[in-house]
Amino acid sequence: RDDRVTWLVCFYATWSSKSNDFAPVFAELSNKYGDLSNFKFAKLDCNLFPDVANRFNISTSSFTKQFPTVVLFQKGQEVKRRPFIDSKGNIFDFIFSYENVVKEFDLNKIYYECKQNPIQVKSTNNPQAKKDD
Repeated sequence: RDDRVTWLVCFYATWSSKSNDFAPVFAELSNKYGDLSNFKFAKLDCNLFPDVANRFNISTSSFTKQFPTVVLFQKGQEVKRRPFIDSKGNIFDFIFSYENVVKEFDLNKIYYECKQNPIQVKSTNNPQAKKDD
């Protein structure tokens, strides 16, 4: 909910072979780019949370071609999604390789921008907030 945090979220289904093939790639991406407080990676199992998938217009049907779906959120808003779905409901296939995701979502640029503008944590002068030795 913090608008200062950029999120890359993978919506997946355990029964989807494409989701399973993409899982190690997404893990590698999150290990490389996810070490900042303002650039986070998350996965959501749409089988366990179909209401959330529905909220983001992701079909959980066994016939869907939407898995995996990767969505980039910046300032609390969706800014990019792959695979892309047009206004008529046509799904444009996307090859979920490491290189394609880095390029399509411009992860190097996002990482650099987030690293240059870290979230500033306000320090507290409250003595009760400090741990006792």
